[in-house]
Amino acid sequence: AATFAAAHPALALVDERLSTEGTGLGLGVSDGSLAWILVIVPFALWGFFYSFSQTLPSGEDDGGLSL
Repeated sequence: AATFAAAHPALALVDERLSTEGTGLGLGVSDGSLAWILVIVPFALWGFFYSFSQTLPSGEDDGGLSL
C-alpha cells in the first residue's frame, strides 16, 4: 500500500469546485449563485414552517409540558 501511495501522489481531482478552500472568502462563496442559495433556502424552510404552524390549533395547550 505504501508503494502505491508513493507511486501515485496526486490522485485527487482539484478544480473550480475546490478553489475556495482556505482562501478566506466569506462562507466559501466564490460565485454569486451560491450566495443566492444561502439566502433562499433558509427563507424557504422558514416559510414552510410558518405556513405549517398557522394550521396548528391555538389555545392553552402547552404541548404536554405541564405537570
